[in-house]
Amino acid sequence: MLRTIESGSRSYEELKAWGDCINRTLVNLDFFAESPEFSGSYHYMIAEDCVAARLFGTAHCTARSQRRLREVDNDFVLLIYLRTGQAMVSHRRYAGAVPEGSFIAFDSSRPHELIMRERFDHLVLRMPKARFVSLHPAISSMLDRPVSGPAAEMQAAAGILDMIVSLGGAMPSTVSTMSETVVKLLGDWLVKDGEGEVGRAVRHDLLAGRIMKCLEDNFTDPDYSPTRLAGAMGISRRYVDSIFAEMKSTFGKAMLEKRLERCHLLLSAPQFRDRSVTDIAFESGFNDLSHFSKRFRERYGISPRAVRKSAA
Repeated sequence: MLRTIESGSRSYEELKAWGDCINRTLVNLDFFAESPEFSGSYHYMIAEDCVAARLFGTAHCTARSQRRLREVDNDFVLLIYLRTGQAMVSHRRYAGAVPEGSFIAFDSSRPHELIMRERFDHLVLRMPKARFVSLHPAISSMLDRPVSGPAAEMQAAAGILDMIVSLGGAMPSTVSTMSETVVKLLGDWLVKDGEGEVGRAVRHDLLAGRIMKCLEDNFTDPDYSPTRLAGAMGISRRYVDSIFAEMKSTFGKAMLEKRLERCHLLLSAPQFRDRSVTDIAFESGFNDLSHFSKRFRERYGISPRAVRKSAA
């Protein structure tokens, strides 16, 4: 357990000043160090909605605690490249060592802890989470696990991130484009590394996304079945069932939820009041009106006709 160095000492003041600068420009964190000889330096630049930084320092711990989450409601990603120094990380579903040369992505809306027990040199990119996850279909998997390896994509991403910091705030539009390139390169590597543990997880996540998209496109078809879905995906029916089980659901439950959501939306909208309840139910994939009414009441605690009446 790391303990804060003695208040009033030179190292304490340096840690505090270092932490205050990071809190102002990157994210609100708590800082701890057990060595009486802490030292660190911090260089950063801001371009549009991104911040790029390079951090040097000695052993310490940073934590995004529940208290910090309550202080500031942030919703962005901190992408960190460990140029030198290995780390211990606790974040979302991952807890363990992260070797030198790895990338880590922290979700600022979740608690996390990063422990450095040796000198380190880090590159950091802060980007709004919505923008981060939109840049590549595989990149959100980085929020659950660090990635490392000698792949060309990772080396290129690290090199571009280094160049971004070196620009020192010049050409903000170019820096914004370069930041997106870093994220896309990492996403490409995640897909390419299909045989590794991370790659297998990414392929699984992408397949789950494709399954949900297929459901979205076909839920109004009353005859659509898990067998047809499996055939469209090129996988077995058992694999389809296992993916829904991981999402704490089933094919039938997912289809029912989408159909009920569509019915509730149309019944609540005044512009559709000329459409009968029966027509809306059947057009949404139901083929039994009594079954629809029963499930609708179970889901929303009110009958379909009562929803229609309140929207009139």
